Amino acid sequence: MKTTLADLKAKRDALQKRLAKARPASAAPVSESELRAWATERFGQLRKLVDGQASTVEARAAVHAYVDRIEIDPDAKRGVLYMPKDAGDFFMREFSTRGAHGDPKGGCKAKGEA
Repeated sequence: MKTTLADLKAKRDALQKRLAKARPASAAPVSESELRAWATERFGQLRKLVDGQASTVEARAAVHAYVDRIEIDPDAKRGVLYMPKDAGDFFMREFSTRGAHGDPKGGCKAKGEA
């Protein structure tokens, strides 16, 4: 029994060493100027997409960055765009000047909704 216990401890130590080596380094803190530069770049990509200047590859990258998934029903010729949970609130706040009209989410479904 002592031999088995010693073997198990040796295996545990070996696994802990492997785990310590495999752990990714923690993320470095981001400065305010770096965050602003990143956000400005992202908004620039969206502006390029809206203006019709983006290539297909750039358009796909922008969609993948902001949309969780898209489901399309070809028979009904309709689709559902699934966005992060707070995206609907953002669009209502940013683009609605008179409050909600009709569906408060504008037909958008949040991640996790059926």
